[in-house]
Amino acid sequence: MEEKKLTRKDEILRAAAKVIATKGFSSATVRDIAEASGILSGSLYHHFRSKDQILVEILQGMLGTARSTYQGIAQRQLPPQESVHALLRSGFEVLDAWQTEIRILQNDFPYLAQITEFQFVQDAQNEIERIWVNEIRRGISANLFSRDVDPGLAYRVMMGSILNAGRWYRKGVGMSPTQMGDLHAEFFLHGLMHPAK
Repeated sequence: MEEKKLTRKDEILRAAAKVIATKGFSSATVRDIAEASGILSGSLYHHFRSKDQILVEILQGMLGTARSTYQGIAQRQLPPQESVHALLRSGFEVLDAWQTEIRILQNDFPYLAQITEFQFVQDAQNEIERIWVNEIRRGISANLFSRDVDPGLAYRVMMGSILNAGRWYRKGVGMSPTQMGDLHAEFFLHGLMHPAK
C-alpha cells in the first residue's frame, strides 16, 4: 500500500482520525480537529459539511480498501488453505495501514450503529464476513478443514485476533504485517497439535 502525495483534505482526515481515536467521536469537537489540522474551525467547513462527514470519509477509505482487498483474494479462487492464509496476511496489512481508523471503529461502533448515515459500516462488515466465511466453507467442502468447524465462529476468532493485535501492534516495530499474518495462518491452519505420524 504505497504512500501517495497528500492533499490538504487528506491531511485534515489524518489529523481528525488521530483526534477521534484518542478522544472518541462523541467527545472530539470540530475545534479539536481544526487545531490538530492547523486551521481555524470555520475553515474546516470549506472541506467538510459536518463532523459526521469527516468520520464517514475516514471510515469509507479504510473499509473500502479492506473489502476490495479481500474480494480480490476470493476472486483468485486459490486452494482454500492458501486463500485463508492470504486473507490473514492481508488482514494484518490492512491493520498496518489503517490502525488508527480501526481503533475508531472498535471504540465507537456501538454509537455509530445507531446512526443511519453510518449504515455503510455494517454493510461493509457483513460483506467482509461473507467473503471470509465462503472461503472457510470451500475448505470444509473440499474436506481440507474439519466439518466440525463453524465457519462464522472461525471467521470471528481469526478477525478478532487481527483486531486485538491493533491494541499492541506498532508500525515498524518487531514483526512485519506479512510475518504476523504468516504466523497466524500457521497457527489457525495447523493449530497446536503435532502432525499425525
